[in-house]
Amino acid sequence: MDYDADMPSKFMHTIDVELTNTCNFRCTFCCRKIMKRKQGFISDENFQLVLIEISEHRIPTRFIRWGEPFLHPKILDYIKMVKDTGAPLHITTNGTMLTEDVCRSLIDLELDSLIFSMQGTSDKEYNATRLNGSYDALADKIRMFSEMRGNKEKPFLTVTTTLEKGQGKDRERFIGYWKQYVDHVRVKKTVLTWFDNTILSNENHPVCYEPFRQLSVNWNGDVTACCGDYDGLLVIGNIHDNSLMELWNNDVIVGIRNVFSKGYYNYFTLCSKCDFGSITE
Repeated sequence: MDYDADMPSKFMHTIDVELTNTCNFRCTFCCRKIMKRKQGFISDENFQLVLIEISEHRIPTRFIRWGEPFLHPKILDYIKMVKDTGAPLHITTNGTMLTEDVCRSLIDLELDSLIFSMQGTSDKEYNATRLNGSYDALADKIRMFSEMRGNKEKPFLTVTTTLEKGQGKDRERFIGYWKQYVDHVRVKKTVLTWFDNTILSNENHPVCYEPFRQLSVNWNGDVTACCGDYDGLLVIGNIHDNSLMELWNNDVIVGIRNVFSKGYYNYFTLCSKCDFGSITE
């Protein structure tokens, strides 16, 4: 193992903030299909509690997790708050909410990084799996954003897509086309192990660094040790009860690190079905 449970980073490298776990898509591969936790939007109070520590420690921040962040009515206000702390900020989006005015605001606020999340490498593959979505509509948004940004460095634009079995025949064409409009194109495999009953053996489980380098905050203030924790199975506390620094060193996450350091991933239900660390192509 590359990480020693007794010697984690002094503080997290990154924090993921879930503005909401609601979404306007119904994707065939998404864990929201089996998610049981209550849906909602982060409150000003909860966001301010996180923002205090982002500001104090200049923690690189990501607005991602289990919903579409641009559904939150105050997202532009929250972006400005984070940017005013001096911390870098990234957002992953399905792109549907990006009007011309929103795009202009993101450019003016100098958002550091924006990922457009796709599926497959063709309109047919995308439309078959991203229900309620439209490949052509998203393509128009990406091209519009690229044109509006022009020669500015921010935000750094990425198109990322994932592939299920049988998808990706147009991979090279897809990559070549979108490189005309964005700074980076990333192709990965779709995580489907959560939906089948496959339990990965400890020996074959990819090494996971997650609890050694970051925490994720759910919209209700719960803090989890895993960015992929869709149902709060690895919650280590709540920001109303403890600071992020206290949670970074509490007994629960120390125990998780100890288990991970020994490679015993099957100790946790969530981890036993996760092959996320092996899906990058």
